[in-house]
Amino acid sequence: MKRFTKVLTGIALILFGIGCALIVVGKNRIDTSIFKATPEYHGSFTESTLEDVERISISVPYGYVIMEQTDEETVQYGMKNVKEKQLHIKESAGEFSITAEPEEKAIYIGGKEMLYPELIEGTLTEDMPVYYIGVPEGYEGSIQVLLDAGQVKMNGIEANMLTALVSFGEIRLEQVEVLAASLECNVGRIVAEGDFESMFFGEVALGALELALEDAKENYEIQAECGMGNMVIGEEHHSGVSLKENESKINSKTLELQVKAGRMEVEFEK
Repeated sequence: MKRFTKVLTGIALILFGIGCALIVVGKNRIDTSIFKATPEYHGSFTESTLEDVERISISVPYGYVIMEQTDEETVQYGMKNVKEKQLHIKESAGEFSITAEPEEKAIYIGGKEMLYPELIEGTLTEDMPVYYIGVPEGYEGSIQVLLDAGQVKMNGIEANMLTALVSFGEIRLEQVEVLAASLECNVGRIVAEGDFESMFFGEVALGALELALEDAKENYEIQAECGMGNMVIGEEHHSGVSLKENESKINSKTLELQVKAGRMEVEFEK
């Protein structure tokens, strides 16, 4: 009897997930209004002691991660609403990193790790942790951000490699210039604008992917897939299909995009 009950519970969870996906697809959007007003950081700044930073790494459980280009020669950083006992800062061997541990453990639903209690109670608020990173102009190293829940926002960033993974929330890039980027968001939205000189990989399991590129469509080798929902590549509309264009084109930039359920919009420079 217990085994039968477990089977029914598993089926119910699967049907619930499918139902949520269909609702999102029907509306063609994820409500990310909680991320529209990214808080401004007005606190104090600390200057990194590293002169030649090759890697910037941020791994925190939830909150806002804000990165902006600065005129300074070294990495600048600041934080608010962060308890120091959960915080680890590393500055050695060319790497600057911030790692924060959650004050409370995540909850589990159906055996899967879900959101932290604070997020369930009030989503993102002014009391959420804010991590600010100032990146020097002309930075040629790599940047990696891992965030369980919240928003990653980068403005004017230059880098060779940019990696960001958010389980629930939003990744937003504005006027960035990077050689290659890999962005993943399980539930939520990716909004990216800028020049990705070699490769851009973007994946959203449930939600939306919006991409504005600073080059013409014919200069990209494109692989795009939207399992359930709508896909707009340039001026072409598709639904529930996969698309490949300009394959094996010499000196082309690579776009690899996937939305499992939701919508995808890609704009090119005309």
